[in-house]
Amino acid sequence: MEDFNIKGYLKINKHLNQLNEVTSKEKARLQQLFQKALNDPDLDDETLNKIKNAVVSKNLKSQTSDSDKDRGDVLDKYAGKFNLPRTIQKYFDGSSAAPQYKFQFAKLLKDPKNLITKGKLESKVEGSLLNLVSPSLKNNPLFKEITDYLLTFRARGKGVGEAWLLTFGNNPDLTPTGDVGIDGYDIEVKDGSGLFSVDSKLGRDNKYIHDKLNDNFFSAFNTKGSDFQKVGKERKKKSVDLSKIRDQIKSIKQYLDTGGRKPTSRSIPSDEDVKKYSNLDPKQVDKLRETINKVKQYISEAKSTQGYGLDYTKPVINKFLLTQKKTNPELLKKELDTYYKTLYKGADVNVDELTKYIYDNIGNGNKIVKAMSTFILKQYFSKEGFDVLMIVDPENFKYRILTQNFVSGLSYGDDLPGDLTYEPKFKRGGDAQNLADGWVNMGFK
Repeated sequence: MEDFNIKGYLKINKHLNQLNEVTSKEKARLQQLFQKALNDPDLDDETLNKIKNAVVSKNLKSQTSDSDKDRGDVLDKYAGKFNLPRTIQKYFDGSSAAPQYKFQFAKLLKDPKNLITKGKLESKVEGSLLNLVSPSLKNNPLFKEITDYLLTFRARGKGVGEAWLLTFGNNPDLTPTGDVGIDGYDIEVKDGSGLFSVDSKLGRDNKYIHDKLNDNFFSAFNTKGSDFQKVGKERKKKSVDLSKIRDQIKSIKQYLDTGGRKPTSRSIPSDEDVKKYSNLDPKQVDKLRETINKVKQYISEAKSTQGYGLDYTKPVINKFLLTQKKTNPELLKKELDTYYKTLYKGADVNVDELTKYIYDNIGNGNKIVKAMSTFILKQYFSKEGFDVLMIVDPENFKYRILTQNFVSGLSYGDDLPGDLTYEPKFKRGGDAQNLADGWVNMGFK
């Protein structure tokens, strides 16, 4: 596009009404800009671009509005009340970029060679999101401005990266299984700026059972998970006056009698403090200790006794399991089998193979973590039915793709992509996520 000669243009067009291509909405603004140009021949680039954009506004609108109606319809359906097409248009109209870049942007969007295609996603499973479009589109100022907005767009049920993929993907569509479709390629998108969860998709019968399974597992070996929990540093003994002790006792008594405010671990005096600072006789001290222990029991009942759970990353758990493998191999096999067949009841993926691999690799927590992550990914793909799991980080434009073919071809022991981290959940605990138990948290390292 030819350079815009503002002085020549103003000389030829002395009257604003002569500019037939200018929309009525732009005329008042353009009049102000013209006047500024006449008074100040040394215009800054931003003001000059505003004049250029106002002059060609009608032509620009006609090109952008008709350029890709189908894409606009998909975005409108995707975001509903948020009206992404209108927001993108506002960014387009409000940009101070020179008009030639706006015309270029509209033109580039019409050519699939500049867009994200199925072929590019299949051939480039990792890298920068910006390299999924052509260099011409990537370097366009409008693309950069709109990308900054779209990559971080979030709404209820809509995650990061989805709107961006729909905007710059070839033949974009919404899919019933994944999040977005590009060239018929069904893509599930996950936010890689932090950890995200991948679960077995086995439904409500597999929720809130993990903690009980942990308790049952350790009970089979006449122990409990809490026995393995690391004990923190011994609390420093502090001198406590008798009045404070008595206040604490009074609070405990009130809680037991009337259900008043629940004592916390901090508000329960230690046996040592009771002995040292109380003027009670030994029998009274015994009764007091009994009362305190009741409160401790009440509080602990709301918490699981599992400790770490069946966490293969903890050396103390691995030591215990190695001992049982040596002394009670058949019992260990039986309990592992019960544990995982209950946890993943109804799974499409063979649970026996997972259990066998875990048993064979007890002591090697890293291998077991990879195996459990592989199992969950296989199950997740099987239940959801999409083609691609795409992890995007809007902060640094990084992405990673896991394809259905790649995941289905994995065997236990195979390496998973090393730029990702995998953290299986070994217990439910206080986590209230609406997920089937035994999920894996993933994210970029």
